[in-house]
Amino acid sequence: MERLVQFFQMVLNSLNFVYLEGGKFMSISDEIQENLKKRRSINQDDDFGLERSWEELTNILSKNEDETIKYLMNCSKDDVLFISSVFDYVSENLQSKKFISCLRELDKKYPDLKLTSFIDDAEDYIKDN
Repeated sequence: MERLVQFFQMVLNSLNFVYLEGGKFMSISDEIQENLKKRRSINQDDDFGLERSWEELTNILSKNEDETIKYLMNCSKDDVLFISSVFDYVSENLQSKKFISCLRELDKKYPDLKLTSFIDDAEDYIKDN
């Protein structure tokens, strides 16, 4: 039985869905939204809570480059602002010029967020840049 569960988890992961306890399924987009919802409720002085949230968000965004880019290109300005705090970590994991191009598009879309320095930092994390 356990092998069957592992098989289905592998299939779900390949489809960018996560199996949660209780028989629920969650897409990467849902995971990001859930993380951002939790993040908004964390007190700014809660360093441990913020760090844990950033680490979880980084892991989610690093799972699948195409799904991450799709989410970023369609999410709210407020979401982009929260996600910008982990651009560099995600970039380090993905090692992708395509991801950086997406971030540059977001910078054009939301110039008032002043994302350029965050994106430049993220680009520095790509090896053999």
